[in-house]
Amino acid sequence: MLRTPCIAVILLASIAFAGELFQGVPAERVDAPRSRDAIDALAKLEGAKRRAKAAYDAELKRATDEAVKSLEDVKKNVMKSGGDGALDEANRIDKIVEAMKEKKIRIVSATWGADQNRQIDVTKKIASAVALKRNFIANFESLGDPAKWRIKTLLIVADIGGNEQTITVNEGDSLPLILIPND
Repeated sequence: MLRTPCIAVILLASIAFAGELFQGVPAERVDAPRSRDAIDALAKLEGAKRRAKAAYDAELKRATDEAVKSLEDVKKNVMKSGGDGALDEANRIDKIVEAMKEKKIRIVSATWGADQNRQIDVTKKIASAVALKRNFIANFESLGDPAKWRIKTLLIVADIGGNEQTITVNEGDSLPLILIPND
């Protein structure tokens, strides 16, 4: 029998973690650990995951804020230059900044591969990562390997605040911050 409410909470957290860990495995086949050491180990893991997510969220917010400030500085310089298309460029920058702040980003399409004959559609994976604000490395482990032994590229067409943009991510690189805005 459980001795304290704290252990009961940890046990419930470990059961939830086990369910997350074994997604797709029928529930009747997953037993939550009963030993104190196993429960403690799972509780430590959950604490580490919370701290890592908090650190990631803080860094993403800092980087997003920095990108917004940089874009606003670029807009000021564009407007000062007054060259051809300066107003159009300033408007495009405004839309990007607004989209970053309001998260108005929609993935139109995404393909991954080496050439036209060796590409796969990864639109759902990229849209899911953007919607969940999860970043990942573009590689064969995360996106598949349609062109073995060849250098691959992720080509994303995204609607960012009503402005359609094509974004290229090289194999081994992360999704750009503009696609993974923070709250």
